[in-house]
Amino acid sequence: MDFDLVEQLKVSLFENSIDVAIDFAEIGLDNLLSDITDSEILQEIPIIKTIYSVCKVGLAIQEKHLLKKTLVFIKEFNSKQIKPKKLEKYKKKINEQPHYVEEELGRVLILLNKILDDSKAVILAKLYRNFIEEEIDWKQFCELTDITERIFLSDIKVLLHGYKHKGVDLGDFPNYHLDRLISIGLFENHNRLGGDIVLSGGDSSVGQEANKDVDVTEIGVIYSKYGLEVSF
Repeated sequence: MDFDLVEQLKVSLFENSIDVAIDFAEIGLDNLLSDITDSEILQEIPIIKTIYSVCKVGLAIQEKHLLKKTLVFIKEFNSKQIKPKKLEKYKKKINEQPHYVEEELGRVLILLNKILDDSKAVILAKLYRNFIEEEIDWKQFCELTDITERIFLSDIKVLLHGYKHKGVDLGDFPNYHLDRLISIGLFENHNRLGGDIVLSGGDSSVGQEANKDVDVTEIGVIYSKYGLEVSF
């Protein structure tokens, strides 16, 4: 990842703020470029200015997608205020130890470039904000961002149901949703014998909360709380 681009993301997040009414996730790429053309505020955000200058000359659609995901990320990141002491502590760390900029913000940019869905850019911003707040550590951030890249958007509602109800019963959702969430570590089935989700025929409540067939794992709870920012 280009270090200059990473440094510009740092400046854009911590030395600039984006406070506009545009919902970037709801507009197309061509309209997005028009909105940036018409907005002096957006053009002054360093990383947006750089990516936009590339997009403007008609290069690959990938740069346009990165531009949109970056705008969605920055807007969500700034949608909630980080505790001042936590923010100053983090800014001091990355200013005094620049390798953290490359490691941490470099990872963010790589992920923004890889993900296809705007809603995942929102999740990534929430995770990064909670990382700065020290609600999650770096190891957890890396694991949770890997999960974000792999999760199917249609499975998120199943995860949220499990988080709210302390588990899921077989039959609540098609098994393929549960299998996919199990495969990325967000759900676990204590009676799983392999292949499709099955029950062993014994007491399905053994080792499970609320007598549910499938439980939300510890990392599933953390993901729901800090990536999806839900509470019940």
